[in-house]
Amino acid sequence: MDTIPHVATAIRETLITTATALARRSGFVQRTSKLTGAGFVQAWVFAVMATPMPMWEDLSQSAATIGVAISPQGVAQRCGKAGATVLQEVLQASVQQVIATEPVAIPLLNRFSHVFIEDSSTIVLPPVLAETWRGCGGSTDAVNAALKIQVRLDLVTGTLAGPALQDGRAADQRSPLHDEPIQARALYLADLGYWSLQRFAQIAAQDGFWLSRYQPQTVLFTTEGQRWDDVRGLLESQHADCVDLPVT
Repeated sequence: MDTIPHVATAIRETLITTATALARRSGFVQRTSKLTGAGFVQAWVFAVMATPMPMWEDLSQSAATIGVAISPQGVAQRCGKAGATVLQEVLQASVQQVIATEPVAIPLLNRFSHVFIEDSSTIVLPPVLAETWRGCGGSTDAVNAALKIQVRLDLVTGTLAGPALQDGRAADQRSPLHDEPIQARALYLADLGYWSLQRFAQIAAQDGFWLSRYQPQTVLFTTEGQRWDDVRGLLESQHADCVDLPVT
């Protein structure tokens, strides 16, 4: 597949057609205005690409680069609840665009149909957003509002699932991406925050594989039903650098 033209088409679709439609549906655009839904979204995207924490002046200048003359005060007036809604909906629409390429020619990865790596990042938000994105709480307002972003990368095709948004206080085990099935012969890797025996059983039932560090509170048994209470002692008793043992 020719990836670059596909990416260009997806970007145009998202930042123009989709943004325009969602701005009208959300009520951001109710009448003819110099700042259209597409212009508003593009101004934000280009401003953040240049300055991760843009000021109103940065957004005004970004809008000017796409031919929209609007003052910093004018931009601020448009950044209310309807503006936030259209930005979130455009983000959700953009992640539905699937960009992938031919599988990489790496023998280790080619043993699997997909190799998924899943992880999250948490962003602390202003306290005023605590009702929208709940943080972990605590003694200061700074942790009462936070946003967790979940992503899953396929190392075989380069496909990125997400970002999926959650409250900052949400556990990684409840990632929205877990609703998506793991394909047969796929390998799933994540840290201990995603440890879930139920999830691992689902992956195995779908003929997939998973790889994780060991959760110390998990009880292991031999295939004959013998309980292993001393996992460290068991491993130290092996006379090899690599140990492969079937367990339950």
